[in-house]
Amino acid sequence: MINHFKSGSLWRKWDLHVHTPETKLNDQYRVDPGKNVWDIFCEKIENSDVDVFGITDYFSIDGYNKFSDEFKKRYSKSHKVFFPNIEFRIESKNHNGDHIQIHVIFSNKKMTLDKIPNFLTRLKLVSTDNETLNNKYCTSTDLSSVTYEKAMVTLDSLVKSLQADFTNEEFLIVGVATGYGSLRPSTGKDGRGAEYAKEIDKICHLFFGNKNNTELFLNKIAGRSQYSLPKKAVVSGCDSHSFEVLDKKLGKSFEENEEGKIKDYSDITWVKANTTFEGLRQVIFEPEERVKIQELIPDEKEIYRTIKSVVLYNSKFTSEEIFLNPNLNVIIGSRSSGKTSLLNAIAKSIDENQFSERNSELATIDPPEAKVIWSDDTESGLENIKGVVYIPQNYINSLAEAEKSDDPILKIAENAFGDDLIEKRDEVDAVISQINLNINGFVHKLFSLSKQILDQAEKVKKIGDKKGVEKQIQKITKEVEKLQKDLSKEDLKNLETIRKTYSDYTKELEFIKLDIDSLTSVRGGLNDEYYPFNDFDIEIRSEELRKEVELYTEKSQKEYKESYSAFLNLKIEELTKKEKGLDKEKKKLLEENKDLINKSKNNKSAEEKIKELAQENKKLLDIEKEEKVLTSLKESREKVTTDLLEHHLKRFNTRKEFSQSITGNIDGIEFSGNMSIENKKLSKFLENNVNFHNSSQESKQYLNSIGFRSDDLASNINIINPSNIKNVLQLILDDSLKLKSGIDTQRAVQGLFDDYSFINYTIKYEDDLYSEMTPGKKSLVVLKLLIEASDGKYPILIDQPEDDLDSRSISNEIVNFIRNKKKDRQIIVVTHNANIAIKADAEEIIVANRHGQESKNKNDIVFDYISGSIENSFVDEKAAFTLEKMGIREHACELLEGGEEAFENRRNKYNLK
Repeated sequence: MINHFKSGSLWRKWDLHVHTPETKLNDQYRVDPGKNVWDIFCEKIENSDVDVFGITDYFSIDGYNKFSDEFKKRYSKSHKVFFPNIEFRIESKNHNGDHIQIHVIFSNKKMTLDKIPNFLTRLKLVSTDNETLNNKYCTSTDLSSVTYEKAMVTLDSLVKSLQADFTNEEFLIVGVATGYGSLRPSTGKDGRGAEYAKEIDKICHLFFGNKNNTELFLNKIAGRSQYSLPKKAVVSGCDSHSFEVLDKKLGKSFEENEEGKIKDYSDITWVKANTTFEGLRQVIFEPEERVKIQELIPDEKEIYRTIKSVVLYNSKFTSEEIFLNPNLNVIIGSRSSGKTSLLNAIAKSIDENQFSERNSELATIDPPEAKVIWSDDTESGLENIKGVVYIPQNYINSLAEAEKSDDPILKIAENAFGDDLIEKRDEVDAVISQINLNINGFVHKLFSLSKQILDQAEKVKKIGDKKGVEKQIQKITKEVEKLQKDLSKEDLKNLETIRKTYSDYTKELEFIKLDIDSLTSVRGGLNDEYYPFNDFDIEIRSEELRKEVELYTEKSQKEYKESYSAFLNLKIEELTKKEKGLDKEKKKLLEENKDLINKSKNNKSAEEKIKELAQENKKLLDIEKEEKVLTSLKESREKVTTDLLEHHLKRFNTRKEFSQSITGNIDGIEFSGNMSIENKKLSKFLENNVNFHNSSQESKQYLNSIGFRSDDLASNINIINPSNIKNVLQLILDDSLKLKSGIDTQRAVQGLFDDYSFINYTIKYEDDLYSEMTPGKKSLVVLKLLIEASDGKYPILIDQPEDDLDSRSISNEIVNFIRNKKKDRQIIVVTHNANIAIKADAEEIIVANRHGQESKNKNDIVFDYISGSIENSFVDEKAAFTLEKMGIREHACELLEGGEEAFENRRNKYNLK
């Protein structure tokens, strides 16, 4: 049997409730004179985007037979598919007094169609007039006699006749969920109505309704689940009796309002299945996953993220195109049948680097060359870079059991929890990196300033002792006063004032000169081409934006330089002006008091002392000038120390705050962050640099007060705690905390402020820490994280996940995971496990076969493949080649471990009668 559905089960529009012209009741199909109603009707059906139709008539398939003949005359090559749908009225009424409607949709196979007339001939009629009808059946004659408006059947006789004349694979009973002829009781208090509705519900395989009915029949809301009824699919149909309705509703969403209320509407039904009756039957087993009532196609993926087909280029492999489904593809086959070769060929063609990395220990793997064709009709290659998540056999297990499993798994977990986390971490890392650079700079500057302070203190010391100079000045001043007896007290007082003023002018002029030199030096630095943005760096991918930023930066830098230069020039000008003014005042002071000064100078002894006094005043001025420099250096060192400690605190808090913000949950996997300290690294630093034994008692007491013991790794953190490190730093600088012989103090401080903190992650699943999980549970977590951590929504390729997971994980967790994930990502899995293929409801199964004496392939090809959906079922014992002897379902039952049982469980899941 030819497989027309090589890509498996696909979403298509279905409308299973379409009445044709000449329908037995309410035929409103009208055409202009001279036109053929069937021409127009068949054309509209062929041109619609609906693929599968239920051709509906009352108590009869006359409409189906007539339409089939008319349609084939006009569109013999059409791919549209039609099933007969017979609409029955049963004897029971709903709460509105309407007789309940029941539909039966039959297979369109000739064997089934041939049996329908006899089935109707034996189905007894009853009448809405409550008349007893003798020997009246669903024949054209009897229905005309009773009239289609009054004809009914009993539910019991309908069900019994169906079961007597047909197999369960030949028909589906469809109830009506809402509107005229629906089965639902009026309220929860309607006990009898509810009970009867439940009995009808039991015999129905699915329901006609709308999107508002789906949750009720899937037992997601109250009103049905309490009756222990299985989930059932709801499908919508246009119920057309006219061209007007057909145009408005067939394959379309439609809503008509009147006076603020909905008067009429329709929904679109999507069914994921082959366009066969067996495909339709899949909605029984997967009522939620196989049917959707919505406007847009369900589970639609970007066409550039799904693989359409694969062609293998190797003489041992089939050259025919192997088609794939955009959802779940399962590759099955006996051992060495080419399953993994196909998967590896796809992986290598898309991402050779990932393929090589994840098969690094299996260098002999060499899959056939492949052309991978994507749904956007592009091919994988250097000019068309695509993504893929490739998980080879035993790769999950190798990660889960790795000795250093924390490193790869935590990295994978971090990636799994999204770009926001990674971007935030990168931002934090960039901040920390800059902080570390700044800390290194501060430590270097701290010791540079300390050396300058020592040198400056020595310079001050060489000039002289300030207190001694001040006493000498006092002594000489008194001596001058004694020698200048010929001067009046007022003269002496004025001389003292003149000397002090002159000295103050001299000091201030020296300080002004220092400030002018400093500002002039800063102004000279503006000539640096990159100043002040020499460390400014920003990564911009857009060339246009990058140029815009560069121009703005250049403009800002120029404006900044001009503004800053103008400011500096102004201040230098002000200082120069002030300098000239003071110099003028100094000269003026001498000029205005020259008589008194000369009078003082006439005393030679006094003059000698005055000269000596001037020398000592100059010495004092030099000391104060250098002390100012020393004070400035000490203030700078204090500022650097403060900056150093603040940056250490900022680094500490940045990581701490970030770690506290990290939290997430992916499919039950909890992920959280915490800040940790590299205690071994810190301990090694202390062990190599600090001599605790020879340290001062003060140091030992302080370290003891903060809970530190040199032999306790867990307490080492206390030394670098932001609240303690300032004191520890001071103890090192004061030499109270002794360093080992040959250890440079700057190196020790650099080590003290090294980066010992880092972000750690905690992974939990079902209340178990990752490190404490069983191997099977670890593997499940790894698999989930690997998929979530991948970039984008490109295909997922997995080779035999059952080798890494325990049976419970496969049966429960991995099946649900795959069922959910395939809605967003194309998945291709190699497996021997029936649960992965059947319970996960694979849209496509690819069967691999290796040519042999008992398993022949066409043209003696060593490796051949056939693909299709699980609803593809047949047996052809006459076929010459293994892959053609049976359908996909039969291959799955034969090749998969537990295949027959899996299909049986699937059939029995809803306990349908």
